[in-house]
Amino acid sequence: MEKKFGSGISINLIIYLLIIIITVGLLSFYVKLWIGLTIHLFIIVILIHTFSSTYYTIRGDRLKIKCGVFVNKVIYIKKITRISTTYSLFSSPALSFNRLEVIYNKSKRIIISPKNQKKFIDEILLLNKGMDISFRKPGNT
Repeated sequence: MEKKFGSGISINLIIYLLIIIITVGLLSFYVKLWIGLTIHLFIIVILIHTFSSTYYTIRGDRLKIKCGVFVNKVIYIKKITRISTTYSLFSSPALSFNRLEVIYNKSKRIIISPKNQKKFIDEILLLNKGMDISFRKPGNT
């Protein structure tokens, strides 16, 4: 059976991206207009695709992480050693600043942002009870 979790989305991230889009749009007037508009359109298409295709799927013994054209990663759930809450701003396949850091294969890390983090962790725990969990609900200290 497959369980699919969409990414949470932070309004702050959307604001930052809108600022970038508007800035690039304004800068397009200072170069050849068609070049600026082409770059602007390309950025918008990539962002729309990324926002519409960022999700995390649990299928069998695997966690698939998909983020637009940038990330298409599969992790064996039994290889996950720790999941913890993080607010790291490192680039990652996460559309929210409320994130989970997944540590697997002893030292590899990836940061994700499933919309329903508690349910996501519960589903992972069903398949790997031996991992360390350090989960804080948003707003808790």
